Amino acid sequence: MNKSHSEYASFLFFNFDQSLIEVFASKAPTISAFQSFETFLLLSAFGRHPQALVTLCSALESASAASTGRKITDTSEGGLARAWEVLNEVIPRDYQLPTNPTRKQLREKRNDVAHFGFSNKDDHDCAFYSLSLGVPLFAGWAEGEYGINLYKSCGNFGRLLEITVGVIHDSKRNRITALDASSVLRRWITFHLRETFMADWEIEVLDADRSTFGTSPASGIEIRETQLKTLQDTEPNALIDCPICGEFDSMFIALNEKELFNNKRLSPDFGQCNHCDVRFPPKLSPILRELCTPHLNEALTASICKSYGVDLA
Repeated sequence: MNKSHSEYASFLFFNFDQSLIEVFASKAPTISAFQSFETFLLLSAFGRHPQALVTLCSALESASAASTGRKITDTSEGGLARAWEVLNEVIPRDYQLPTNPTRKQLREKRNDVAHFGFSNKDDHDCAFYSLSLGVPLFAGWAEGEYGINLYKSCGNFGRLLEITVGVIHDSKRNRITALDASSVLRRWITFHLRETFMADWEIEVLDADRSTFGTSPASGIEIRETQLKTLQDTEPNALIDCPICGEFDSMFIALNEKELFNNKRLSPDFGQCNHCDVRFPPKLSPILRELCTPHLNEALTASICKSYGVDLA
């Protein structure tokens, strides 16, 4: 996990250098905006999507205040709407933002959650509004105000976040719900947060246990082992570095047979890592394909085609 520390602030996901953090500190409440965005990610990882939405909107309002240098004193719907209009002046005109949902819908959902409460039925809508509009708005503000690529500032996690947002936007081709998509983000965050809550020796023991399936008779271990064996028996398949935990040759991916034999392309249908346990069922294959793209190079393609008797000539 990327971390930045300075005398002004610390960050869990962002990798900002000292000089940039000093710029943030000189323009309050920029640091609050970025830290609120990180809190949104943490709440999303724990499945608290309504609370995450409220926090993300708070990050956007802090961003608006940072751009104007004025506190938001009018908290009525009209006042908040005017505060959000500031984002229009900051976000680059050529920065593509979705038209569905609208900002008004996002604010109204936040107000409902904040002032009237929520139920489990609100989880999907809150996750959808957050990932489909809230995150792109914040990314657009970061680029317009500071010339920062929000996703690249988060390293490998940023790439996963950008892919997830893009897949949700492309709803015509991808039938993935926001909750399904956020499950991959959750797995990345909870896996890499181990460093924050565990000692080094605990992580080493856990990793060793994961690599050997452990000795515990727990049903979860048995289910995981069965899932992996089933995947490994699926033909055709390939083994690559996991795009979530980065472990070498730990991600088993089942390849689309038609793509391999007819088009000589490696196109994953589903996959699972034997190290961090992340699973990509078929419904998450669009995200899996994007994440695997850097690993599915010419050398691997040639090797897989050769092993299955596919002539590349």
